[in-house]
Amino acid sequence: MLNRRMLSVALGACALMLSAALPAAAIQITEITVKPASAAQFAADGILIDVTDNGGIGTLGELLLNVSGVAPGVVMHDGTRIEFNMGNSRTRYAIEDLAFDWNTGYATGFVGGIKNRDVLFAGVLNVFKLFMAPDGSFEVVWTQEAADVFQMVFGANGGVDGGVDFGKAIVGADPHVPEPGTLILMMGGIVGLARFGRRTRS
Repeated sequence: MLNRRMLSVALGACALMLSAALPAAAIQITEITVKPASAAQFAADGILIDVTDNGGIGTLGELLLNVSGVAPGVVMHDGTRIEFNMGNSRTRYAIEDLAFDWNTGYATGFVGGIKNRDVLFAGVLNVFKLFMAPDGSFEVVWTQEAADVFQMVFGANGGVDGGVDFGKAIVGADPHVPEPGTLILMMGGIVGLARFGRRTRS
């Protein structure tokens, strides 16, 4: 009898620990709506925004991102290219292979900065910082390192500032909602511990 009780406790405790250790569902970020103030500033500076390769521009001007893969707490956009340019291919700032990471709160990407055909920068940066809004979407804010490269390319009059909102990211899955497997483990742990408590009282 004691062995059964101990087994119930052990199984229940293991199930609860496993459910707590499992990562939450990956964030399905599929588009970014550029803030009106940012869009107006880009237009005033003569900077055009384009999304190419596996992405695109929506009917309302939203930046559509192709989801190429997911990992615990991360959604990846390999092959999607967001480009800022002065209307030609000589001066541009491009972001590729964005990965939104809920664990760190950053979106990393490969950034390339070209001015008059001269490469000023090419490398992986923390491009955006993510902040959850009350409606469940994410505020997408420029990091200082990404803003520095932007200003290298376009100059002080055509750049962005670190900490300034770029847009709002739309999510398709709440990262706080447990996955079905996590719920099953949690229920198994609760049932096991409840059975032990009932047998102890009897």
